[in-house]
Amino acid sequence: MAAKGIGDKINAMLKQQQEVAKLREFIQKAYDLGMAPRQKVDLDTFSDEEVLRLAENLKKGMPTATPVFDGAEEMEIKEMLKLADLPTSGQITLFDGRTGEQFERPVTVGYMYMLKLNHLVDDKMHAPFYRFVQLSYSATSWCKAQFGGQRFGEMEVWALEAYGAAYTATRNAYC
Repeated sequence: MAAKGIGDKINAMLKQQQEVAKLREFIQKAYDLGMAPRQKVDLDTFSDEEVLRLAENLKKGMPTATPVFDGAEEMEIKEMLKLADLPTSGQITLFDGRTGEQFERPVTVGYMYMLKLNHLVDDKMHAPFYRFVQLSYSATSWCKAQFGGQRFGEMEVWALEAYGAAYTATRNAYC
């Protein structure tokens, strides 16, 4: 979220045609967060054209990576969120996909949330409707390995509806 926010700020600076010096300073701040001294990048050695080219590459978001067990510290993440003008809690407002109502509290959306969405796609959306369906069971006659598999259960249909994919749910739920 912070990396995307930093990219959005860089994009805004490019659109406003900010001075290259201000752009260089902002990108330098972003790169200095959490970097070991030997890994720091000195943007003062870059020409103005190189800084603009770098900014073009970063305007959709700043690539980041962190080791699994020795990752970024909480303060580093909060500083990055602050630099991106985002709430330092790292939480955002989500809306119920069925009713459109806002949830009571802001929610932390991270990799687990995205992995949950990915799970829905990878494990549930494997196109069982391309194979014959056993009418007596309402299940496809081929296993998932042959692009068949179980039909969607109630929970899968609810999950699709919650994510606003009602058309997909009605199309695939009864295969």
